[in-house]
Amino acid sequence: MQVSDMLEEIVKRIQSRLGGSLPGIEAHRKAMPADRDPGPRYQFDKLPNPRESGVLILLYPELSEIHFPLMLRQDYGGVHSGQVSLPGGRKEDFDASLIQTALRETEEEIGVPAGEIEVIGELSKLYIPPSNYLVYPVIGYVRQKPVFREDPREVRELFTVSLDQLMDENYLKVTDIPVRNQVFENIPYFHFNDQVVWGATAMILSEFAQILKEV
Repeated sequence: MQVSDMLEEIVKRIQSRLGGSLPGIEAHRKAMPADRDPGPRYQFDKLPNPRESGVLILLYPELSEIHFPLMLRQDYGGVHSGQVSLPGGRKEDFDASLIQTALRETEEEIGVPAGEIEVIGELSKLYIPPSNYLVYPVIGYVRQKPVFREDPREVRELFTVSLDQLMDENYLKVTDIPVRNQVFENIPYFHFNDQVVWGATAMILSEFAQILKEV
């Protein structure tokens, strides 16, 4: 099967699967410390006026596989600076939806035109307590490998991950992660491209991996 045909088939299966109930918290737990109570993250009606953001898992064909990009953010002193994330960011007043936010931010950060991205659907929303963000993960795709143009103010490094890697549980590991003046112990993370992908990004990818395994 040609990779373009493979992409179309996977897109159809993902769309169909997203029409049902999502794994949500159970999939997120795989990328969450075992001793952490996830409950407060999902009590959305009790959140302290959270800021909304949209992020994008952007699928595209390359050689014989399907990939998506991740970005190492510049170290600007914020809560999530210097960490690996999906492209995306805060919803602005002029955004008509969180989907539009994810597409706009993707174009701004890594240069893929929003108009070329076809939206497949959305994963479970996720609250990030340290930054008070409520994140809406969107899945989209383009039919050819895009020409990435990273914004150097936002992106220190761009790298890509294949769907086969994401579904391979050998890439999910546990380590201690130093953050500023403290160390978080026994943190699950994905080890991609010699980078530590942890926190909300790992939780979102854990749910997407579960979806892929089911389809």
